[in-house]
Amino acid sequence: PANLAAFPGPTVELGIFNTGVLVGNDGIKWGDIVDWTADDVLTIDEIKQSLDQFPGNSVSVHQNLEIGVPFSLTIGHYAVSMSFVEMIEVGLSRGIIDMISDDPSPDFSDEQAILDRYEQSKNGEVVRDLSGMKTDIWGLATVGFSYARLVDIPTLDLFAVGGTINLYGATPRLRIVESSGQTIVRPNSWDTDATLVMELAGAQILRTTNEEGDKDTEFDVDNFGGWGLGFNLGVAGRWDYDIDFSVALHNIPLRKITWNSAERRTFRVRNDNPVNAQTLFDGTPDKLDEFGDPVFDRFGDPEKQNTLDYLDTLLAPAGEKVANTELLSSVTAAPPSYLRAGVKKDFLGRLVTVGVDIEQGFNETAISSTTPRMAVGTVLRPLGNWIPIRAGMSIGGRTGHFATLGTGLHAGFFHLDLSLMKEGAFTPFEVPFAGFSTGVGFALEMKLSF
Repeated sequence: PANLAAFPGPTVELGIFNTGVLVGNDGIKWGDIVDWTADDVLTIDEIKQSLDQFPGNSVSVHQNLEIGVPFSLTIGHYAVSMSFVEMIEVGLSRGIIDMISDDPSPDFSDEQAILDRYEQSKNGEVVRDLSGMKTDIWGLATVGFSYARLVDIPTLDLFAVGGTINLYGATPRLRIVESSGQTIVRPNSWDTDATLVMELAGAQILRTTNEEGDKDTEFDVDNFGGWGLGFNLGVAGRWDYDIDFSVALHNIPLRKITWNSAERRTFRVRNDNPVNAQTLFDGTPDKLDEFGDPVFDRFGDPEKQNTLDYLDTLLAPAGEKVANTELLSSVTAAPPSYLRAGVKKDFLGRLVTVGVDIEQGFNETAISSTTPRMAVGTVLRPLGNWIPIRAGMSIGGRTGHFATLGTGLHAGFFHLDLSLMKEGAFTPFEVPFAGFSTGVGFALEMKLSF
């Protein structure tokens, strides 16, 4: 926010459209996918090699979508901004993937390996860990009111301080807060003892049974039911005439985002008898076909059509309840909070600008990380400010490393800027797709500057 006073631009800026999206995963490279599509046969070894690149015990993907609401406004040292960011992170336990792809001999030529594996399974020696499940899905809207002012510091050519008060509104949030347990892989079935805890904030699942015994599930949703308050605080300035710097704290909470309606569901999957495919179709048939044979709906028994009911009846031993629901008085969360510091210098009369940026996050979300991140970028202006050309690269942070390319069109009062990012890239010239890519994103901004 201090840049409003330190490096004032036009008197008035009016935002028209501002959006950015990123889709990526934590391990599988784009080059692997290309190789898979070129192979006639995808071997277990190829799958395992790619899965081994995922950190921890989860095969996960992440995605975020950020939208700057039109008509964000800057007037002098004051600004009003509005934005919405959607954050998604979903991860499947590595043990589940291993269960699906488990094969001692992908080419089916090693008969002894197959027999050995069969004996191991029969003896209960093949055990898969079911921890590492991830789900975190929610959206955050922010309305910010910013102000900055100059401060006289004799040792600096220019210095300013600024702040932003942020009002947050959050959509309902679904996340997995715990996953544990294991599965013993049998020759034709699995023995499972696992726990999955799911938290739902800003919404409730209402399960009802009518007089006829039909079960139904409804979602009672609070639109932007969670809200909070926070601030940004920053300083910016210039030293030695052409070295610009800025430091800012973002989204420091004054009141954590709080949902006043929430619930927690604990799913316990414990089967003393193996679960197999036949279990899917046990139950009373819906009707008989023209030949007198039973016809089931997609999920077998009519009472199992509801997904939650179906899991209850499928996975619970006789007399035991799978889902235990606990109503919570409230659930809180912090917005993505981080410290960002940067410095830039112009060369050749502003033909070239080089900048270095460091970010340290204070919490883990789909878009922030407590792992430090450092980025280096440059802007070339061969045609002055009309068509800037940008390139940059970053290491650390949520995505490990990435590279970007960007350009723009600054025609009088109309400004258009866009960039393309490739997660997993080491140089900007790998954008958009190359062998090391694990994700791709873009950003677009349009504004009027008077």
